[in-house]
Amino acid sequence: MRWHNADLGYVSMIKLATEGHTGRRWYQDSKASIDAYAGRHGLDAGVVCDTLAILSPRVTVERGVRLAHAWLTTGRADKAMRARVKALEGYAHSGTFGGPKVNAFAAALRGDPHAIVIDAWMYRAARIDKPGVRAYRHVESMVQDAASVLGWPYRETQATIWQGARAYVGYASGYRPLSMDGF
Repeated sequence: MRWHNADLGYVSMIKLATEGHTGRRWYQDSKASIDAYAGRHGLDAGVVCDTLAILSPRVTVERGVRLAHAWLTTGRADKAMRARVKALEGYAHSGTFGGPKVNAFAAALRGDPHAIVIDAWMYRAARIDKPGVRAYRHVESMVQDAASVLGWPYRETQATIWQGARAYVGYASGYRPLSMDGF
């Protein structure tokens, strides 16, 4: 959004963040569920976070949880995209994985307050149709600007914008953190 040659994109991000304010604790509450799951299954919570992040592209949070549980307990995720399974196999071998969205999501789940996850919903919130490196950095900057104005950590601001964007287009606005409680 531009006005007199000034980029006001962060203003719309602030509006979405305030509308999605119930999502502010999303990462904290999700991490508590991950920690409890890891404890029940004798797993490292960081590995659970990384697995969830690796499986996150192009799936709902709920589906990602089911896929992660399958992988972590059986070493298989038959319904995951082939590229995601390959990434999990690489992670199991080397302990590394890549991609800005996946790395940021893992960091946010692990508790990094500076992590900013840019996914399809964040591009929609920023009204960007063509993702790419420059677009990613631009959306990241918009989130940082909004966080600065709101006085919130980056990851909390991103979570509220995500929640607000989904509510704006008609998805249920009820607060639902990532939950591994059923496993």
